[in-house]
Amino acid sequence: MFDRDSFSNEEDYIEFIRVAKDKNFLAITSPCFEVWLLLHQENSVEKIILQNYEAILGNCRISNNHSFVNDVTSNILGMNPKRRIPRNFILNNINVAIEQEKLINNNIFRMFNEVGSNIGSLILEMRDEDL
Repeated sequence: MFDRDSFSNEEDYIEFIRVAKDKNFLAITSPCFEVWLLLHQENSVEKIILQNYEAILGNCRISNNHSFVNDVTSNILGMNPKRRIPRNFILNNINVAIEQEKLINNNIFRMFNEVGSNIGSLILEMRDEDL
């Protein structure tokens, strides 16, 4: 599991994906993990992500401590995702996040240039294995 913004070069990102995907399930958020957290809100794609798409994708620093997405996440969810994420928040809203994730990019090869996540896909796969 990693953030797409760990890579500054698309070519390096794609090469890493090609090599790593053969033996691993790659759970990726683009540009960062806070996107996955935002998906835990009802209608987050329509009300948050699409309305701020370019700013989220660019995820510029707005202060020494915050990027754009970190700030949006803190303001909307009322928590600092860099410090502590309440477990109940994740567990109580996981199905919302999985459904919201289906409305954005899930293709890891396209995540360098698009807001996306496939963490929900990993969770669904893990649920299927438990059956």
